[in-house]
Amino acid sequence: MANDVETSESPVASERALSDGDAVAQGETIQKPVNLQGAPHNRATLSGLELAVVALLGGLPPFTMEIYIPSLPSLQTQLHTTPRLVMLTLSVYQACFSGLQVILGPISDVYGRRPVLLGALTFYVGASGAAMFAPTIEILIVLRSLQAVGSASAAILSIATLRDRLDMKERQRVTSKLAMVRSTAPLLAPVVGSLLEVSLGWRSSFGALGLLGLLGLYGAFSSLPESLTPERQQPSFNCASVLHGNLYLVHRREFLAFSVPEAVGFGGLFCWISSSSFVLQDFYQVPVVLFGLIYCVTFVGSLTGAYIAPRMRLLGLPPHQHYVTACTLNAVIAALLAAFASSGLSLRPSMASQLFLQACMFLYALGTAVSMVHGQVLALEPFPTRAATAAGLMGAMRTAISCAATLIMGAVHDNTPRPMCIGMAIFGVSKLLLHLLLRPPPRTPGGCATDLGGSLPPAMEELKRAHEAAAEDTAREKHNAAAASLSVPAASPVRVATSATRCEPRTTIPFSCAIR
Repeated sequence: MANDVETSESPVASERALSDGDAVAQGETIQKPVNLQGAPHNRATLSGLELAVVALLGGLPPFTMEIYIPSLPSLQTQLHTTPRLVMLTLSVYQACFSGLQVILGPISDVYGRRPVLLGALTFYVGASGAAMFAPTIEILIVLRSLQAVGSASAAILSIATLRDRLDMKERQRVTSKLAMVRSTAPLLAPVVGSLLEVSLGWRSSFGALGLLGLLGLYGAFSSLPESLTPERQQPSFNCASVLHGNLYLVHRREFLAFSVPEAVGFGGLFCWISSSSFVLQDFYQVPVVLFGLIYCVTFVGSLTGAYIAPRMRLLGLPPHQHYVTACTLNAVIAALLAAFASSGLSLRPSMASQLFLQACMFLYALGTAVSMVHGQVLALEPFPTRAATAAGLMGAMRTAISCAATLIMGAVHDNTPRPMCIGMAIFGVSKLLLHLLLRPPPRTPGGCATDLGGSLPPAMEELKRAHEAAAEDTAREKHNAAAASLSVPAASPVRVATSATRCEPRTTIPFSCAIR
């Protein structure tokens, strides 16, 4: 009967089955068979309209963050407030955006992607429209926190939808396109905001965000069906389930091996983003009119990395090796920046040192974009029933570490590139080391982990019986089909039950690959 069981060629197949084993070990009742490869009605790819809507949702958070930055001085003047409260509109948005990802992810794993996305985008449109008429800075801060509801849902559910509907290869291709959008949005947003500020004033920026949110809401309502199938839904939502879901991911090395290094890598990139204006304008005396052009080098690196990431499969290496290659590139650039910081070049402005620094920023951003595409896919792949929770936790970690890096750079900045280079060196090297430390144990040629002893715990024995029952069911179905064609009465179906937990077959992966 074991020969009747289908095998999976995916290197993470055993991780998926192991997730089921952990559920049994934690006392969860497995009630429905889970389709791990995607819902049967899903296509192998997204249509052009669906891809455009997902790209719009993915670009909404950075656009919301950056568009009104050119208007901050006039906002302070017209609302008769202080620079500290004006900056609070940015920090409150970032804090709410980070925290809400951890909450909205588990909610959508229970109630579905579509209702959560549509409801959150409705909040976003309403908050953006109200922000146009905010009479005080305090009200604007509250409305910015409501904008974060829509931004957080757009960020995590655009990723979770791809996990629900696409296989790994197609997801890498689509994710690279989304990475290009996310890299372009922070570059275009200040330009659009500047034009709006000059022509219509700061309130027009929030009007533009409202129209953008309304377009995303209409696109999601008309073009994006529910991607979470019933068998993948979590049973309930409460504080305990949110805590349990996130703790479950925190204890899984398959998730931590990619999410933690990615967050740390973004911390290094934000060392540059938060220090660039001081380093370029104050230290290297770059004119303000040229600052934006030179600053674009970083985003060109991100676009280049997002472009080449899906094409790396032509090298014939597995996605994990692509990720290690990108982390290694970041570590090498980090080492070069450390050497630059320890030399006298970081204390004396020169054209050569500026060109060297710009080249390092380009390559660091390129490596970060490549690792983000592959890391995002690999981090979510083993968790089909917790895709939104995983995406939310990953985004929250990235935002938190990026904010911490920004605060650290503000505290240690000394008007030279040295603190920035040291910070990027620490983050870049740590990214590679953390991945090597956290990655799961190697597998045998058959694709199974080898770190389990000879005896199995009771929960694993029960899971083994469930997988054996799956093989028997498959054989019985074939027998029934053959008997029906010959008009022979078929035998009764096989059922498996125990006194503690009822286990029905959830996947066709052999049990030997489910045990670590």
